[in-house]
Order: sequence, then C-alpha cells, then structure tokens
Amino acid sequence: GFIVPLKEWLSGDLHEWASELLKTSKLKNIDGFNIKKINYLWNNLGSASIDEVYALWDVIVFQNWYYRSNV
Repeated sequence: GFIVPLKEWLSGDLHEWASELLKTSKLKNIDGFNIKKINYLWNNLGSASIDEVYALWDVIVFQNWYYRSNV
C-alpha cells in the first residue's frame, strides 16, 4: 500500500470542490455531523494529523455521494 497525499490534494487541485461540499449550509442538511469540528479541520488543514485528514476525506466523499444521488 501507499499513503495518498490527501492534504496536498485538498490544499491544491481539490480545494474548490471540497470547499463547496463542506459549506455549512450543505453540512446542515445531514444529521449527525459535528459541523464545528469539520469546519475546524478544514480551516486548519495544514496542521491536521493524517487521521484527521482521512476523517475529513470521509465527510467529503459522503457529501459528494449524497448530493450526486439526492439533488
């Protein structure tokens, strides 16, 4: 296996896409998200641990699935 450079991708090429999915207005549509924590992680991506980045990635991928299948 190998480690995917998510932090670099989310700070670069995927930043605009992920920002759209992590808007508070979109996160509020899903019960169970800790919006404050998600916003904190996104705003402090540079200092986030790899585990935090992967947790954030899980939210981004879920949001992408949700909005592609429900909107």
